Amino acid sequence: MKENLIKFFNLIKNNKQAKGLLIVGTLVIFIFTLGFSLSMFTSNNSSKIANIKVNDLSFNITTNNATSNDRILHLKAGKTELFNVIITNLNNINTTYELIYDICTNSECTNTLNSLPNGVKVEYLTENSDTLNGKINNNNGTKTINIITTNTTSSDVYIRLNLNAGYDWNNLVLANQIKEYKIETNIIAYVDGVEQKNYPDNCNYTAEAKAYIGSQQVTLENLTVTCSSNKWTTNYTGYADRIEVKFTYVPVPTPKNFADDSWATIAANVQANKEATASVYKVGDTRKVTIDKKDYTVRIANNSNYDCSLESKTACGFVVEFADIVENRQMNSTNTNVGGWKDSEMRTYANGVFFNKLPEDLRNVIKA
Repeated sequence: MKENLIKFFNLIKNNKQAKGLLIVGTLVIFIFTLGFSLSMFTSNNSSKIANIKVNDLSFNITTNNATSNDRILHLKAGKTELFNVIITNLNNINTTYELIYDICTNSECTNTLNSLPNGVKVEYLTENSDTLNGKINNNNGTKTINIITTNTTSSDVYIRLNLNAGYDWNNLVLANQIKEYKIETNIIAYVDGVEQKNYPDNCNYTAEAKAYIGSQQVTLENLTVTCSSNKWTTNYTGYADRIEVKFTYVPVPTPKNFADDSWATIAANVQANKEATASVYKVGDTRKVTIDKKDYTVRIANNSNYDCSLESKTACGFVVEFADIVENRQMNSTNTNVGGWKDSEMRTYANGVFFNKLPEDLRNVIKA
């Protein structure tokens, strides 16, 4: 065996081709080994690592969309803050859990206290949040809890998130440490940059709304601020400490006459001051509207303040009607009038196909 190895090395020594093959082979083995090691390293680091253990159960807690594995939360002085807490079950069995916390004396949480300082609260939002306790599925099952903290003191405070946990069949003795956050939304109006108690009394503004919990901006579903009949309405779904609405005045163009003003100018003036524009846009005034490349005459049929909440919509507000016959159609395809105009096929056609034939600038100002 020894003599064979000596002959092998002598062959490599005296043969350049053999020597090159040995070097290439060694490099291939090295690269393969390095690649395998890196793949193992990447694979191992792609899975969550336990940062909390309760008895022999392992969990991972991350905050703010998993950007931090640190369970210690910094509650800044004078701030209300929102933390998105994700609990991951790293065990191969279902478990029970309860989110709790320790009160720390410093940022490393080397020592703990029995109670929070006066003026500090740790609560949770029920909206879009899992419960503080319950069951969590095995093999990376998760629970997401929205924690809101309030620190009205002049000093920073630290807490460390913790778990009360057990097996699926365990009946946990709950600490009930974190209470539900009772929220009252304060709506603040800024009109041209100045804080006001009330919204503007007319619709000649654009409105931009933003919602906040403490200093952190949050997204509320269906957050809209709209104006109708010079009354502003705010609608939203979800939780926020406050909603700031910034109103910016949009100057109303001076009206000239019904025939020459744009539909946007007419609508803005009617909404701004219906009585003042009644002398400019008079009942019976006409103008042309193009439909399918043909011009038709429309005229002002009404310009009154009659209550639009009543049944007759043509007797209130600013109403424009066609003076020409645009189309001849039956009210229904069958010889019936069951349901009247409200349930007629003609009404469906008028509010659908025909409405979409109107010029876009006219469609934009029509109120149903």
